[in-house]
This record gives sequence, C-alpha cells and structure tokens, in this order.
Amino acid sequence: MPRRRQVARHTDQVRHISGKSQGPEGRPAPVKSPVPSAAARRRRLHVQARPPASRSACKICNERDVEFNIEGNPFSEPVDPFQGYVNLVNRCQPDQATLVPDLPNQITSDHGWESGYHDDDLINVIRNLNNLCKKTSISLFVDNLKNNNPNLEAIDYALKVGANTIEIHTGTFSKLIDLSDYSIKPKLEELIHTAKDKNLMVNADMI
Repeated sequence: MPRRRQVARHTDQVRHISGKSQGPEGRPAPVKSPVPSAAARRRRLHVQARPPASRSACKICNERDVEFNIEGNPFSEPVDPFQGYVNLVNRCQPDQATLVPDLPNQITSDHGWESGYHDDDLINVIRNLNNLCKKTSISLFVDNLKNNNPNLEAIDYALKVGANTIEIHTGTFSKLIDLSDYSIKPKLEELIHTAKDKNLMVNADMI
C-alpha cells in the first residue's frame, strides 16, 4: 500500500496526527504495538468536533486518502453554529468516531469513560451512530491504568455499550517515555492483547 501523505494542521482544533492501519471493509485494524512508528503517525487526521472546520477537514482527508477521526462528547447537543456531535459525525461519515467524556469547553481529554448513570444513554447513542454510519468505527476513549494495573474493566465496558474500538489514553505512558522509563509498557501490552482477544480494535492516543 502506498504511504499516505501527511495532512497539515487544520484551523479547527486538531489535536494530533497519529497512526493506524486499515483492516477489513476499510475499518481500522488493531495496533500491534503501543508505540506506533513515526511514519505511521502521519496517516491519520485526528480532530476535535468543533465548528465549522470539521467538514473542510473531512474533505481534505477524502481528497488525500487520509483516515479521518472525529473526537467529541456524544451527548453534545446542537448549539449554533455547532450542529451537535451525532449530526456532525453523520454528515461527515468519518473513518472513526471517538467518544470522549469531555466538557464542552475542554481543550484536551484527560480521562476515559467509566460505568455510571450515563450507561443507557451511551448505549443508545452508539446504536444510533452504528445505524447512521455503517463504515465508521465507533471508539470509546478509556484510561490505560486503574489503580496502577491494566484497566481491563474498560474492555468489558466498551463491549457492554456497543463500541468496536477503544482509544487508549496514554498520557502517563508519554510522560514516562520522555524520562526513558518503559516500565508501563507490559501493562499497556496486556490491555491491548486482552482487548484483541475479545475482538476489540485498539488505538493509542499519543499526546
């Protein structure tokens, strides 16, 4: 497969560009390592759901054959000019929709989903997204550790609510890598392999 071209940062709130390969039916394949290569990280445009530039970013990705991922809170309602997260995803039909438990004014995600009062609503939103976007992978943003152990509960929770992908929050991992400390790697690998064994696809949110 030819190497995909990098897309420059867009005027929307683009978080980062990270790597992910393609699996069957154009859906993203599971990662094989918690540390994607530098080349791989140039293949994916990751953008927060903010008006009005998301559609422009989607157009750029389609033109350049770059995978498009829209991240946002699935419960975000339409507030002019923002059309609401579900409506935006339906209109853009991205390769992936990453659901995060962020506040509307939050710049970056700092925690993942856990079971709570929102469970039934989250199940309904994911069911709706799956019906509206047949080729979009629905990903749940999750913490990599819980009580300093692999957050295996997140895998069962993702399956419970109907997601087919998890996006691992690797903030702790990234900070340790800067210190040349790889002690967390076996824990991440356990989380990834357990998810793959349960037929969940895995992405790593490298920040």
